[in-house]
Amino acid sequence: EHHTSEKIDDTMSARFFLLLAQEYDQQNHTLEEEFLTFEAMEKDLMSNLKGENNDLHRETPGHRKLKTVDPGHFMTKERIENWAHLMQYDQQASALLVTSSPSVFEYLLEKTPESEELIRLDTIPILDRKVEEIAKWQDELIETLEMVATNDGSSILPDTFKAPPAVESARKIALTCHITPDETPLEFFSRCVEKDELFSQAKHQGTKFKHTIIGLLQL
Repeated sequence: EHHTSEKIDDTMSARFFLLLAQEYDQQNHTLEEEFLTFEAMEKDLMSNLKGENNDLHRETPGHRKLKTVDPGHFMTKERIENWAHLMQYDQQASALLVTSSPSVFEYLLEKTPESEELIRLDTIPILDRKVEEIAKWQDELIETLEMVATNDGSSILPDTFKAPPAVESARKIALTCHITPDETPLEFFSRCVEKDELFSQAKHQGTKFKHTIIGLLQL
């Protein structure tokens, strides 16, 4: 009973940490947006005081770009440790784990130097899944990645992955995936976060996946 209580406390602590991290990231994003708006107003004021006419070149706050901020750069190890703790209780665990944080992706690769690049797609159109062609391609990509994670990695062929549909007018996103052979997701993360209890749990957890795939999404 005492052991169960400790597990509950650890799980609650992990959830609380990740909620605080999410709140921190959202506040930073809001502050960055407010700073850009203030910066644009300041530039307009200075132009008016100097009598300059910048109407043709002025950037409105709505069209100014936010700086590329990577929330995962802050307390990277702690974020992954707490996320991995919750992952061990997920009954629907997948072998495909995707992040938008370069810091998180690089941290995991540093911990698993034997990982190999599996796929790199630089022109994935960002469109609503209501576009049938896009939805079909996305579903096929997920199915193929899970098939690779289930089967022998040596069976991967150059034409295993289909290129995304070409949509010229859409914004593009890039996906890079690395595969760590012969390690289930729990074994993979138990090594990355150096938690013996996760490794012990991994040895007793049944899973169809033989390998782990991590992905990085970037605009």
